[in-house]
Amino acid sequence: MSPTLIDDLPEDAALLQQEVFGPIMPIVTYQNLDDAIAFINARPKALTLYIMSRSNANIERVLSRTSAGGSSINELLLGYANPGLPFGGVNNSGIGKSFGYHGFLEFSNERAVLRRRFLDLKMVFPPYPEKKVKLVRWLHRKL
Repeated sequence: MSPTLIDDLPEDAALLQQEVFGPIMPIVTYQNLDDAIAFINARPKALTLYIMSRSNANIERVLSRTSAGGSSINELLLGYANPGLPFGGVNNSGIGKSFGYHGFLEFSNERAVLRRRFLDLKMVFPPYPEKKVKLVRWLHRKL
């Protein structure tokens, strides 16, 4: 199938309700950047948000007011192809990240291990009798 651009879609068109995985791009026009941001935020979070702009102010505005699994600025393919960047969605667009360090963390199970080797720390935990409270206040003044 050849790449296809489609415009003049009604807002409830299926093509605007689901992520598109194919050579089809719906075109939605807007009058100002706030309208575009509102359009993005009115839908489920995207797997990737592509921003095409020469204005750093507009780029930062879009990035700070929207959410997506990833964002590419003035680029279409290298975000996915870079193994150093995490790739993945957020909410319904996919859970978790893959690739590189972030993928390793995502598919690993980090386990915290705490081992006390000395001292009885019962005094750290409640209940706090007046004797403990006085001791802590005294230590606080000295430190």
